Amino acid sequence: MIHKLIILTNLVFLLNFQYDYQIYIYFLYF
Repeated sequence: MIHKLIILTNLVFLLNFQYDYQIYIYFLYF
């Protein structure tokens, strides 16, 4: 599903921007 791809890309951003991980987690839930 497309959501899985989005999660994978978000995981990459999490590794690069750990200080903004909370914002990306909110996007995952929405």
